[in-house]
Amino acid sequence: MHRRRFRVPYRAAELNAGVTMAYHPVTGRKLRSLSYCDRCCCYYFIEREYEPGLSIFGLDATVTETKVYLPMISVGQGVDADELYPAHWKFDPFLGALINDSV
Repeated sequence: MHRRRFRVPYRAAELNAGVTMAYHPVTGRKLRSLSYCDRCCCYYFIEREYEPGLSIFGLDATVTETKVYLPMISVGQGVDADELYPAHWKFDPFLGALINDSV
């Protein structure tokens, strides 16, 4: 079984911040479409739900916003060059492709 490996070392903070990455390796979402929370060291996005208002009364739609936090990228520690990607990663953080452990 061939597993992907890091080419350079990363500190845990660099992994969580997605330094040099284009995709969130756990969810596959593009990092540029997410926001980063320094306090909790993880990415999040805003989920919006729209409920139409009563147009006969001139009310606009009601918008409910919820912050959805994604899992941390690191496992709480840094990695060395040539170390295997963490087991909880499902997507390549640079290509966005699904990681196939059987290749």
